[in-house]
Amino acid sequence: MQETMGQIIKRLRKERMLTQEALAERLGVTFQAVSKWETDAGMPDVSQIVPLANAFGVQTDVLFGMVGQDGAEAVQDMIRSAYARIAVPATTESLLECYQTLQAGLKRWPCHPALLMQCLEVGLTLAYPENEQFDRENGERIYRECVRLADLVIRYGKSATDILRAHMSMVLLHAAYGNTEAAREHAAQFPVRADMTAYAMDAHIAHGQNELRAESAAWQHAFLLHLEALLDTAAALGGCYAGLGQYEDARYTLTTALALIETVFRDGDAASPLQVRERGDLYALAADVCLRAGETSEALRLLNEMADCGLSAGAGGGHLRTPLLRDIDDGFFGKPSVRTRLLNALNDPAFDDIRETAAFRELMQRVVRETADGVLEKTD
Repeated sequence: MQETMGQIIKRLRKERMLTQEALAERLGVTFQAVSKWETDAGMPDVSQIVPLANAFGVQTDVLFGMVGQDGAEAVQDMIRSAYARIAVPATTESLLECYQTLQAGLKRWPCHPALLMQCLEVGLTLAYPENEQFDRENGERIYRECVRLADLVIRYGKSATDILRAHMSMVLLHAAYGNTEAAREHAAQFPVRADMTAYAMDAHIAHGQNELRAESAAWQHAFLLHLEALLDTAAALGGCYAGLGQYEDARYTLTTALALIETVFRDGDAASPLQVRERGDLYALAADVCLRAGETSEALRLLNEMADCGLSAGAGGGHLRTPLLRDIDDGFFGKPSVRTRLLNALNDPAFDDIRETAAFRELMQRVVRETADGVLEKTD
């Protein structure tokens, strides 16, 4: 018969000749709490699992009786099962199902790094008010849960990337919910330099070994990360200018970002999908700014360019060749659903004022017509 967690804790404590009082002192709990764990009258809180394992000098899997089992594969199965619940395109309801499944996984594997991070990522999507899938009913509760998840990642995580991502999640959520000081505390943990990436470190190592091909590939990945960060920054800055009523500055910022993409990929025979950012398609964002400034024809031109780019990327068969990114596989960029993405962008309320114009109706019909036969969809 498999040992319960209480029996495992009791056995490990006795093997190390610790009293309940001594173990309780190490963990900062009462000896009564330890007694309840050992008699299975209670369970350690999720935040106590790692300290408990450390006190015994074992992996957390030992506490769950998973020695000899493939715990890593079981966790991955749990994560795959959770993500299989997300609809395409993602909905708030399906993301909530995914989140709840991951939460159930954490009850079995508390403090597992992969589960913690996946749960935090999905929780951020549901709790951040500016996300399209924001859960109005459960958002604030999930926000509080994300604070606990991030704290566990930050305290016990081994990966600098995971720890910084947890800090970033807290900056976003604390700021969104008005906890400015907490947001600033997390923001202060980030390095000032933008070139401190894993790819840059790989490049330095390859350089020291005189492995120029490996160094080149690493710098290409680093370049792509910086490019995407720059495009995200331009989208955010353009949004700030638009909010301030500085429409010319906003349009210049957004169209300059689009020109940068065109310059980087000018030798390719397929359109780059990099104009699609978290805040929206750069073409659509620029078109929105033009409408606010009363430039309807320019807005329509940008929306048609967005359609041209999307339809070209979806057609497949081309390569994103450029000396700047020569050795990065096209699959690195991903291929979102062309039909869904374009129609979602065009159905944004920002374009309600021109929705009934002949030019806009013609654009919508074109997108529907050229994606209706599934030629583009099957490449996704």
